[in-house]
Amino acid sequence: MKQVFAVLLLLFGMVGLALLAATVGLDQMVTQIVKKASDGSTQPCEITRKLGAFNGHDTGIEACITEPDPDYSIFDNNLLDFSLAILYLYIGFIFAAMIPGLVTVAVALYNVFSRPYQTFADITAFMLYFALTGGLALLAMIMYLVLWLSEFPNSLPKTGSDGNTIVKGAYTIESTSVDISFWLLCGAVATTIFGIVVAVLANKDARRMKENEDFIEQKGGNTNDIFSL
Repeated sequence: MKQVFAVLLLLFGMVGLALLAATVGLDQMVTQIVKKASDGSTQPCEITRKLGAFNGHDTGIEACITEPDPDYSIFDNNLLDFSLAILYLYIGFIFAAMIPGLVTVAVALYNVFSRPYQTFADITAFMLYFALTGGLALLAMIMYLVLWLSEFPNSLPKTGSDGNTIVKGAYTIESTSVDISFWLLCGAVATTIFGIVVAVLANKDARRMKENEDFIEQKGGNTNDIFSL
């Protein structure tokens, strides 16, 4: 395999890993518009709610309740009512995807500067590493879609511990839209696809170079091949 393929595998591995880390690190999954139901006697108010994998933040809540707490844990079932199991799966799949992602980066970096072993650092192994990362990221994407389309739009609790809780009936969720974490996760999945494509092209190129090895050696050429097939 030519050096350019090794560098591309390293590049896509690093970008994919960074996108997965940013997906949970930025903690911005969805943005909601929550409105207080008005019966004519109370002044209507609107809250912009941002929910992440770990924390939530409300903007404009000061106009709705007397003792606002704009920052809170998304795991607080007194403030939010949705399936935490889906959220745990979402987080788990992302961190699981980062494991083969780390292996991809480490092995690709090793291959750029050294001659790889056949067992864990050849081209076929890269196909497996990217496939594992992409598969787990896709599972995380499915969990994200379930949270976005089903769980978060119905996440207001029916009752609150005090009068400062945003509850169903008194408030309604007008909209739930994706935030930056969704696009970062999409980018992570895309980089794994590109990584697999590069590995396939590298494999074809390596096979072609092996078939022409005798001819290239007779011409005194340099294959620039860092893989031993």
